[in-house]
Amino acid sequence: TYAVVANGGTDYGPFDANVTVITGRGPLTVALNQGTSFSGVGLTGRVSQTAAGPFAGQILANGSGINGRIDLSDLSGKQRARVDATARDTSLAGKIGLTINRATLKGEAILYDQPQIVGDVQVAGARMGEFYLAGARANVNYRGGSGQAKLLAEGRTRYPFRLAANAELAPSLWRVALTGKLNGIDVATRGPMRIVPGKDGYVLQPATLGVDKGTLQLAGRYGGGMAVQARLKDVNLAIANPFAPGLGLGGMASGSLDFTQASSDAFPSADMRFQIDDFTRTSLAAVSEPVDIALVGRLVPTGGNASALIKRRGAAIGRAQVKLDPLDAGAGSWTTRLFAAPLSGGVRYNGPADVLFSLAALPDQSLKGAVGVAADFSGRMSAPQLTGVVRANNLVYENAVYGTRLTNLNVRGRFTNDRLQVESMTANAGNGTVSANGFVSLSSAQGFPIQLGIDMN
Repeated sequence: TYAVVANGGTDYGPFDANVTVITGRGPLTVALNQGTSFSGVGLTGRVSQTAAGPFAGQILANGSGINGRIDLSDLSGKQRARVDATARDTSLAGKIGLTINRATLKGEAILYDQPQIVGDVQVAGARMGEFYLAGARANVNYRGGSGQAKLLAEGRTRYPFRLAANAELAPSLWRVALTGKLNGIDVATRGPMRIVPGKDGYVLQPATLGVDKGTLQLAGRYGGGMAVQARLKDVNLAIANPFAPGLGLGGMASGSLDFTQASSDAFPSADMRFQIDDFTRTSLAAVSEPVDIALVGRLVPTGGNASALIKRRGAAIGRAQVKLDPLDAGAGSWTTRLFAAPLSGGVRYNGPADVLFSLAALPDQSLKGAVGVAADFSGRMSAPQLTGVVRANNLVYENAVYGTRLTNLNVRGRFTNDRLQVESMTANAGNGTVSANGFVSLSSAQGFPIQLGIDMN
């Protein structure tokens, strides 16, 4: 008999464990004693391993507005679990800040080669950080390789969403239909998506998703490797914002992506061609000036290349080219080989600072004005070698979260080896001034160190 006592903290709240583990002559038994809890939810119960292998017993949960039970049992040598739980005015103490007005969960699962899952979940008024789920219901009835699954969810991040899905599941074919509205954009499958399950994984047959007035065509496979083929036509990038609200993307994208990887350890191959019209990023502080971006890239086990062209009102304001020379086949994993690849290329930009700043994806911050960048690079992905300059005058930086506002921001910098050497940076801060100099490293091998000396008056 062993007694285990522990306590600690998680993002969802503190935990305390008072557990007894019995491994004597009888079956393996685990007892959750009084005093075991997670974020104010008390856990008690006792489970023992049956002669056939599965566990049998009961676990009870009570506290912080949660009340429920899990019953484990043996069903012809298979593990069966039944869950019946409710949540009302639940609030967990962790920094994640999970709260639930009402929720119910009832279901049963039998675990074997073709699992049986029958359950119903209902949620009303759940919040976790910026994510708010006004209401959701999911229902699954899957037995012997066949059944149905339904989902309806409505809520918001910074952006509203409403999504409904209905799936018909058969041993040789899953048919899935989707419809909804994401950030005010209508989304719906044009005919059900057809997924073929198999021993080695899943195959998505060619499917079309209507995105407002545009289309997204998808096909691929997963399991024993992965392959994705995607074709976009006039897809509004704002559709991504409910899933990544800090991006604030805008613009219309058309193009293609082909990606294949024979296994998780194999070097992938990819081909990308995209045209984004009126690309913008929106934050609480500002909206970047719209530009058109053309992207072309290719990656194969022997190397790769990519190029980008940025236009404003039809005139080119930025170009970039990157080339990865042949990779060392004996250098280790594919990510290690990629970062060890010899690198060459360059970037030229002379235009609005907010366009470049938007690519950094820093939420609720803005940088306005004109900036010039000219740099050539060589070396390796993990430790690039650069030569070039950065020049900018009369920029305005704003941070909407902290209220910071710097005006008349002037920057003089040069690229040397793997650093951006900040020769001078001056700005007005209200009635005072700020100045800085130092360096920003671009070396992932060194962990991107930064050293800046700042004088504030």
